[in-house]
Amino acid sequence: MKKELTLLITMLLFTACKQDPKAELKELVAYWQDREIVFPEAMQFARYAEEVVDYPFQEAQNKVLIYIDSVGCTRCKLQLNRWKELKAYTDSLTNETVSYIFIFQSSDYEKIRSMVKADDFDHPIYLDRNTDFVRINPLPDNSSFHTFLLDKDNKVLVIGNPVLNPTVKDLYIKEISGMQTEDKLPETQLIFETVEYDLGTIQLGDTIERQIKLRNSGSSVFRLKDIISSCDCTEGFAEWTLLEVGKEDEITMRYKADKEGDFLRTLTLYGNIPEESVTLQFTGVVK
Repeated sequence: MKKELTLLITMLLFTACKQDPKAELKELVAYWQDREIVFPEAMQFARYAEEVVDYPFQEAQNKVLIYIDSVGCTRCKLQLNRWKELKAYTDSLTNETVSYIFIFQSSDYEKIRSMVKADDFDHPIYLDRNTDFVRINPLPDNSSFHTFLLDKDNKVLVIGNPVLNPTVKDLYIKEISGMQTEDKLPETQLIFETVEYDLGTIQLGDTIERQIKLRNSGSSVFRLKDIISSCDCTEGFAEWTLLEVGKEDEITMRYKADKEGDFLRTLTLYGNIPEESVTLQFTGVVK
């Protein structure tokens, strides 16, 4: 049963992967099925990357392991506010029996401290300055697969990032609490004017909004499950969750120009559509 569950989880996670999903699916399932994660000895955790604290995570019934490497935009990968929301939710379901293990692969102490303080993220973190963790546990190249749900023996139950994919989040919650997710609606189709938007030139520090129109052109009601942005400088939200057949509505994209230069940001809508999501791209220049 566990193998069937992991296979289902991985298939759902990889549906939108641009590589050959079947090949990657077989490889990762074969490697990670019931595989034990080994933690470095004498891991030292700290709040705000400065206050050393005791964090006895090993005895937890379940563990969520989040490994953040230093490749690319670290802040975009973190989504710390979403992690705070998920932790609060699982704590309410399980009486705080789930441990969250945040491992940052970085030697830039000041950068990590600045980011966690900016988001008031006071959960203990471990700085893997010497890449000890990945030497013991070689991770997939794709950072989307650097997050795991583990059992009490540190064996992998689920691979995938629940704050970046609501389908994976549902599977985490089901595995942790036994709660059934809401009934799945039949697939429908959405039509957008375009999925690529040029925001032009924006002044540094400005915040702009765009209204994105969409229409349900399919044969079933569309249920908006979530809107996930590629970085915390970009937000997406809607004042509705259901869009009836043939109806049109809009979502709002908000972008804060916090860094000079060219940019590419995305919003991904999740719901009962083919491949479970559609991604909108936003480009421009900040001066």
